[in-house]
Order: sequence, then structure tokens, then C-alpha cells
Amino acid sequence: MSEVLEVQGLSGGYANLCVFREVTFSLRGGETIGVTGPNGAGKTTLLKTLAGLFPPMGGGITLAGRARPRP
Repeated sequence: MSEVLEVQGLSGGYANLCVFREVTFSLRGGETIGVTGPNGAGKTTLLKTLAGLFPPMGGGITLAGRARPRP
């Protein structure tokens, strides 16, 4: 099976504050991934960036073979 979600060197945060840096992973159909860490580590910011609620500060997101357009 091919990758459904590919994340390459993704960085993100708020305004000029980078909260997470250089996140890279890929998921195939039927796979699950967990994101763990202490409070304030950037878990929610990562998920909101993947969902398109926050623009990425760097890197790329590909969903089902289509790159998500940059804002």
C-alpha cells in the first residue's frame, strides 16, 4: 500500500514563535500513529497545522499523493 499521509520536515507555531521543528513521518492506509509529549510540547499545534488551521513555517504535507498548497 502507498502512503496516505507524508510529512517532510514540517515546522510550525504561532506568529514568529516556532513550536515544533522538522517533524517527518509517513502513514499508509490502516496505520495509526501516536503523538506524545509533555504539556506545551506542540502536540496540538502539530495537529492543527496538519489539519490546515495553522500555516506551516517550513516543510511539506502530502495527503493521498497531493501536496497541500502553501498559504
